[in-house]
Amino acid sequence: MDTKKCSNLTCGLEFTPKVSFQKFCSFNCKRLQNRRDWAPLHREQLRDSVNRHYWRNRAAELERNRKRYKDKERERSRKYAKNNPDKALVRARRYNNTTWGKIINGERTRRHGNIYAKNYTLRKKTSTPASEALTRQDWDNLIKEYKGACAYCGRISKLTQDHVIPISKGGKHIRDNVVPACFSCNRKKSNLPLGVFLSRMGICG
Repeated sequence: MDTKKCSNLTCGLEFTPKVSFQKFCSFNCKRLQNRRDWAPLHREQLRDSVNRHYWRNRAAELERNRKRYKDKERERSRKYAKNNPDKALVRARRYNNTTWGKIINGERTRRHGNIYAKNYTLRKKTSTPASEALTRQDWDNLIKEYKGACAYCGRISKLTQDHVIPISKGGKHIRDNVVPACFSCNRKKSNLPLGVFLSRMGICG
């Protein structure tokens, strides 16, 4: 039997038909060409089918794409934020004000806060021998010595323990390295050296 050319427009291979009326070289070619012929005549039905498939598989597809392009998307976001800092800040604030943004930020804050608190407590214990560590009595005496006021700004408020030489910089949790500080000053000082912090506060040059 003579060879024929496959009737599929994208195939066009020559094949030897098994029967005289065979037009396609394979079932796949026939299925694809039939779909091409059917689609222009049934656009609404095709659109509905595509929409149903999209919404039925949307969540799984988004999750797959998120994992596949996670690194690329992160790099693109960082590059955009670096080149457009003002726009990136507006976008971040807008997202943080949404319900989902508040939930994510709240969970992140709690998670990071708990990790930070555990690490900080561990560093205090390991950096100072138990015999030298600040006791409750020492802390009460320090508060009386400073008359219940912050050692930096002099304001009378709820006091926290601030390490003059930060624990992260090798300081110890001992009486000589701890002063009472209000929450605001303690947060501003963070792990800065004492001289740098005081100069920023304008207490000394």
